[in-house]
Formats: sequence, C-alpha cells, structure tokens
Amino acid sequence: MEQQKESQRIPLAELERFVTDVLCALNMARDEAEVVARAMADADLRGVYTHGVAQLPGYAEQLRSGGFNPRPNIKVLSETASTALVEGDGGMGHLVGVRAMEVAIPKARETGTAWVGVRGSRHWGAAAYYATLALKYDMIGLALTVGVGNCMVPWGGLDVIVGNNPLAIAVPAAKEPPVVLDMATSVMARGKVAIAAKNKEQIPLGWALDKDGKPTTDAVAAYEGSMLPIGGYKGYGLSVIVALLTGGLTGGAIGSELKGFFDLPCNNAHLVGAIRIDSFMPAAKFRARVDWYVRELKQSRRAEGINRIYVPGEIEYETAQRQLREGITLRPVVEQEVIALAHGLGVRPPGPLK
Repeated sequence: MEQQKESQRIPLAELERFVTDVLCALNMARDEAEVVARAMADADLRGVYTHGVAQLPGYAEQLRSGGFNPRPNIKVLSETASTALVEGDGGMGHLVGVRAMEVAIPKARETGTAWVGVRGSRHWGAAAYYATLALKYDMIGLALTVGVGNCMVPWGGLDVIVGNNPLAIAVPAAKEPPVVLDMATSVMARGKVAIAAKNKEQIPLGWALDKDGKPTTDAVAAYEGSMLPIGGYKGYGLSVIVALLTGGLTGGAIGSELKGFFDLPCNNAHLVGAIRIDSFMPAAKFRARVDWYVRELKQSRRAEGINRIYVPGEIEYETAQRQLREGITLRPVVEQEVIALAHGLGVRPPGPLK
C-alpha cells in the first residue's frame, strides 16, 4: 500500500497551487503566497524534501498563532550603492529572502557586487533557492542564514549555543548544469536524529554527542545533546563565521538569543549576495570555463567501486529535471499531513491526492 502512495506523482504547478491556496487561507496576500509557494515547491522538485511541503503544517501553525506575520511590511532600513539592510517584519523567510535578492541583484548590476543583510525574518527553507535566483542575470549568487534553533556546541564545549548555519553558492555554467553548493555546518540534519529517536533507532557514530559531550549512537540521547559539525573544529569555525555574517552583522539573533522554530520572538537573519561575472571577465568565457572544469572533475579517475563523480548540485538538478517530466513524489507521511491540512482549511489537495 505504501509503495502505491509513493508512486503518486504531483505536477509542480499543482504543488505550487496547493501551497498558495493554503497560505491564502491563512491570510497571506496571493501574490506573496505565490512567491513562498515557488520556493517551497522548488525544494521538493529538487528532492530536498525536508525543506518543502513537509514544513507546511508547521508554517500553518505559526501563521495561525501569530509566530509568522502573514502580511509583513518588508522594507529597506538603510542602503549604499552596493549594500542594504532589510527588515523582514516577522514574515515568512521565503518571501523575505526573495525580496532581499530582488534588492541585491539590481545593485550588483550597477556596482558589480552587492550584499543585502536581513533581520526580523523566519525560517526560509533551502538556501540554494535564493542563490540560484542570480544565475539568469549572469551572476554568482550567495545565501547564508542562521539556523532555526541551536543544535551544536562550541568545539570542546557543552552548551548548545551554535546553529548549523547553512550557506549556498550558485555558479552558472554554459552547457553543463549550474554548480550549486547548499550545505549546513552539521554532519547530519537534526531532523534525522529526531526521526530515529521517535522510531527508537540507533544512529551512526559521528553524528552527535549526548548532553555530557560524549559521542553516542543513541538517537534519544543525541536529540537531547548536540549535533557534531562537519570537519570537526573547522565546521564549528565555519558556523561561527556564518552567524557573525548574518545575525551578527544585521542585529538578528545569534548564540543564546536564537529561539527554536515555535518560540517567540524569533529574529532570524540572512545575508544574500550577487557577483556580476562580467566585472571580472566576459560572462560567456566564464561559463565556458565552468563547463571545462566540471567536465575535468567528472572525467577524472574514479576510486574503486565508484561509478560516477558528481559536482555540487548535480544530483538535485537531475532530480528536478526528472520530476518536471514525471511529477513530484512525497513521502506517505507527508501526503497524509498535506491531505489533513487541506481538509482542515477547506483547500483542494494537490492532485492526485484526495
């Protein structure tokens, strides 16, 4: 039965329509709901299912309770020719992130590069979406954010006051897919530990520490403890830098100021940037150079047992191309939550779900 549910395919346009209708039912303006829906559906399209409609029930709860502002007054607080500080007014992070990139890209067109900091935002899903918005303008896009809720400790410490602060960089190519790095600074997403704890499963050693700072394979102990950073102290250092470039630079929350997903006040911060390629060399020449480098990487000698070498973002790109043709699949538990949310709000579920 579960396999039958997994085989149901939802067209991208249907998923976007459904998310838009849900958000409108929760008092968002339709044009702004459509912006959020595109960002959320894009995560599912690329196979990043943890950041797509799986988050919608939680977002709905926040919109109902006042945790998210459904009609924020997003505004530029200060700016120079190549920088700006944006106030998100508690709006959904997807909307705020897109608006920030809409400020950054024209500035980069004029000055060659631009950075826009954001405070007063909320969870914005997958960082890659905002970075990729710059690609069609012959620009490199960058997006950094403080994670929602701390889940790591300072290297050698015991207090959970460090986020797994994600960052994304998108680089355009010519004939090859764009190179898109999107990563958090923890070894594994804390959500996977939560699922393992719920199912009373063990987790691999090296994912997390218990509350006493000791490595553990006990998912419950890990969830009560902290996640380990990628690359040991180097990942910790990277997380600290991302925090300072986002919350530190904008006045958003960092360290013990940062609240969890359902806690208030939640002052999430982002930093987005754009680099105009022809400030350095002709865009066509750069794109061709990216193609050459990608092909060199992929055609290099492979280790035993490895059938293919990938570059950052390639798996997600191929997933998106396939699901554009065939439709998007959702996990059965997410399908059930989507259907329940639709019925509760009087919204039509995304076909073919009923």
